[in-house]
Amino acid sequence: MRVGLPVLLASCVAFLGCDRCKQKGHEAYHNGDFRGALDNYTIACQKGDGEACRYVGEMYEDGEGTAADIAAARRYYHAACRLEDTVGCFRLGYSWDPAVHADGHAKHAVDAYARACEADDAESCFNLAVLYDNGVGVPKDLDRALAIYRKACDLDDPDGCGRAEMTLDELGRGPVNWKLARESFAKSCNRDSLLGCYELGVMLDDGTGGEPDRHRARQLFIQTCEEKSAAGCYRAGRMWRQGRGGVRSLEQARSYFERACAGRDGNGCFLAALTAENGEAGQADIGIARKHYRAGCDLGDIESCCNLGSLLLSKGDGGLEEKEGLALVEKACADGDRIGCQIVIGRILRKPESERNVSDLERLRVRTRKLLVEECDDGHAESCLDLGIMVEKGEGGPASPDRARKRFEAARTLAAKDCSGGNLFDCTVHASTLVEGRGGPRDVKRARKILTGTCSTGFPPACEQLAEIDAGDAGVPQSR
Repeated sequence: MRVGLPVLLASCVAFLGCDRCKQKGHEAYHNGDFRGALDNYTIACQKGDGEACRYVGEMYEDGEGTAADIAAARRYYHAACRLEDTVGCFRLGYSWDPAVHADGHAKHAVDAYARACEADDAESCFNLAVLYDNGVGVPKDLDRALAIYRKACDLDDPDGCGRAEMTLDELGRGPVNWKLARESFAKSCNRDSLLGCYELGVMLDDGTGGEPDRHRARQLFIQTCEEKSAAGCYRAGRMWRQGRGGVRSLEQARSYFERACAGRDGNGCFLAALTAENGEAGQADIGIARKHYRAGCDLGDIESCCNLGSLLLSKGDGGLEEKEGLALVEKACADGDRIGCQIVIGRILRKPESERNVSDLERLRVRTRKLLVEECDDGHAESCLDLGIMVEKGEGGPASPDRARKRFEAARTLAAKDCSGGNLFDCTVHASTLVEGRGGPRDVKRARKILTGTCSTGFPPACEQLAEIDAGDAGVPQSR
């Protein structure tokens, strides 16, 4: 839209000063006359009032008194910024921020935020630090991000204080004052900061910087989800799925994961797909699972790409979908997804021995074992179990019964802990260690009890594993 000065207001230019036109704009706006407000603010802007230019930009962005037009809004914000309106510089940066607008331009956002930050605008400093933190529009630079977070903190932005401590931890420099970070996010949340409430929820859930309060954490994630935080929807879904901070509801979990996916959260897409594939909260729906896996994959979520590839491979028709599936799992493996590597290994092993590439097989096993070590050391129960099996068999490295036993013990301990904390899948892992006698005595009766309780929540993989036990064919669960 071409933005120009309405001819009908020529008299205002002649008889009213800049401040008077802006005042008339205020009066019109508060009386609900948005068109009149826009016309008067436009005159004041053209007479060199940067604040008025910003008001015009906000009205174009919000569609007040005119059709919404982000391009026009940016032009007026740019004018406001050039006229040294600091908030106008912030609004310009925000309008270009790719985290806010799909058509954003990170470099423009950086330039505008930097100018406002130099004028001591705390929110601009914080947003600029985030861009350096994530490497968006500028090379990733945690040291610079830390310095700018600290400046935002000094300007009384509590989110800056909290993120400064988090960045200090990421840089490996201590000591980190987690108590201060938690207090800062609580202060920010009390000021209605979406980020502050989300980060406070994470710390309350994890018990970082103080005692855990999962009931409050769940409330905060639900609140931030309602305020359009996709990450909040994802965390709320996890708490509903695991029964953390309140009752368990797989129906609610699936709903929140779908909302997270709609908000372009790759983790949300993955779990929305997984719950659909597993049939949690209803019948399994592979079509919906594929849809969400593809959305997650398009957002760069490796697990989504891997599971989409697995579904496409399951057709086994040798067509284009199977070729796409193989490409996806191979890429997932190359990107560090051990499930992708395991799928590729499985495909090689299904070939006749004469057709197997032994060097490729060994290379994949070495890579998979390395990935499993990392995941097991990070506390992933299923990875410890799979790693124990590889070490026991001497796949991807030397065989060692003693090392295998230690990995199995870790798997059983971690799975039991996570199961008691509401992780349904780890309940099936715990049951597997009991049925197979890995990491401790064999105890099928206890495994059946665990799976019966897990199945009763509506988690199909547990029901399927329970049926396998009853049929005398218990095995390691194959779903994530």
